[in-house]
Amino acid sequence: MRRDCLNRNDDQYMTSMYCEAQVNGEPIILILDSGSSRCVVSAGFLKKAGIQIDRPLTVMMVGVHGKQRWPIGEIDRFPITVGGKTIMSRAVVTEAGNYAVIVGND
Repeated sequence: MRRDCLNRNDDQYMTSMYCEAQVNGEPIILILDSGSSRCVVSAGFLKKAGIQIDRPLTVMMVGVHGKQRWPIGEIDRFPITVGGKTIMSRAVVTEAGNYAVIVGND
């Protein structure tokens, strides 16, 4: 598993809870964030995984540092596979560049 999918050095990489996963066969480091209310995916990774956005999203997001952002859109059935089990989750699409997928409490 490549550790550069978070675009961070090893010291910062180890600060988040994570696991190895796949989305549409693409291996990722899945960040587990109990403080996030939604599953969030970067637009760059979405393109790499060959998944289309289902619709625009008109709800403002508030990031971890309190900064408000407009997401690009939403996906109704985003397939995340961990340990051979696939779940479908709704996912918000952002322009973030420092992660592929964050799973929240949804």
